[in-house]
Amino acid sequence: GAGLRVYAYTIVPEKDAPARLALDRIVLTRKPGAAAPTPEPAPGVDPLPETVAFDGSPSPAWEPIGVAGGDFEAFARFEDGALVVEVPEGHSWGKTGLLSAEPLLKLDPRIRQTPARIELQMDPARPQNLNFALSTRKIADMWQNHRGWYTFTYIPERQVWVMGLRHSPYQEWSREVDAGWVAENWDGRLRIDVGDGWTAMEIPGGPRLYGTMGVGPYYHLHGVVQAHPPAEQKAASLTLRSITTGMVTPDGMSAAAAVMMAPGGPRTAASRGTN
Repeated sequence: GAGLRVYAYTIVPEKDAPARLALDRIVLTRKPGAAAPTPEPAPGVDPLPETVAFDGSPSPAWEPIGVAGGDFEAFARFEDGALVVEVPEGHSWGKTGLLSAEPLLKLDPRIRQTPARIELQMDPARPQNLNFALSTRKIADMWQNHRGWYTFTYIPERQVWVMGLRHSPYQEWSREVDAGWVAENWDGRLRIDVGDGWTAMEIPGGPRLYGTMGVGPYYHLHGVVQAHPPAEQKAASLTLRSITTGMVTPDGMSAAAAVMMAPGGPRTAASRGTN
């Protein structure tokens, strides 16, 4: 997810020597790389467990929200095992969705070895304007105070999807993904990883963004998931089927390491400040 700048300039053999340059153009060609292999534990060892945090139906674990022009009663519904949000044009930022009643992530020392992971399952057949955010505070409008701000939104007039990751006004990253590639390859999943001082988001088998994030062990993070238009007063939609949480299974994890990494294991119960 790193960004690289390209510099083209003259260079001379000695100080004050003359220099000339005629630069016609610079062409950047991207060659897609192979998808990273999925981490797997050692033979006979089970992966670290996952928890279904949202299953597409109403739950006390999630509170309806509508802020900055949003309105859950008017724009959202539960239908066919999914949260469906359709915000029409002309409603400011129209943020409409769900807020976790309790912290979605309770980070512990395990993130020093492997990140916590949130996986969102959307409907790949429908345009999405997803915003997901994490905050140490339980607030409906997390733009006011967030640790991580993640967007995956379809821009129809340009035929691209835009991935965005933000930690602060000075720490944000984005990437455009061709709509044709998304239509052919995306199965509706989006992954968000939270490590010790960093975060990442990725389309499984596709692009990944990586950035810094001011969190570490013992941080408790509430989550908000909502439809969020790409520009103010624009329409927004979201079809969310599920959210799962857990820890990424380290590649080659042994049975002994699995005990250390399991919820409630020695790593989880370690006292503050110990390794």
